[in-house]
Amino acid sequence: MGRFFSDRVEQALQYIYYDMSSGRVVDGSRGIVLLEEAVSMWDADAMFLLARCISGKRFSWPGHLFEEDWDRALKLYKESIVNGSSLGMLKKGKVDELVSFSIMLRLVFCCT
Repeated sequence: MGRFFSDRVEQALQYIYYDMSSGRVVDGSRGIVLLEEAVSMWDADAMFLLARCISGKRFSWPGHLFEEDWDRALKLYKESIVNGSSLGMLKKGKVDELVSFSIMLRLVFCCT
């Protein structure tokens, strides 16, 4: 098990962010494949990170040519929050229009 996230998500972060920031030449698409696998297993943090990657160029490192899919990104942002992603909750303010008040109420009252 990864230190902060699942193994797949931590390896994806290595490919997408950490290797890129260290100046290594990397193939970010390997990270996308790992995130897609984790999303298929209902990994909420993977949902958030994949949404980030496909939200457009301003949300990922320059040089990654991830295909933008804003409609899917919105769905993934919502799913990440509903499924309990800490990242999704922290970034909720940035994507506030994506999350209805009723979803937030449901999260608050089911978890207290």
